Amino acid sequence: MPWLQKLDIKNIDLGKGKRQVAANGILNKKYQITVPNLQKEISDKMGLLRVPSRNVND
Repeated sequence: MPWLQKLDIKNIDLGKGKRQVAANGILNKKYQITVPNLQKEISDKMGLLRVPSRNVND
């Protein structure tokens, strides 16, 4: 996203502590915010079976 490069995140203050945009989402550790798990939501809506990821070295 080209506009993202123009943001100066040093000037953005969201306070302290974890934030939650969606329940049962994924925590972004850098920004301490929980956002929706879009991959799970899309696969659930489409009725797809989620296969656990595997380590390629196994």
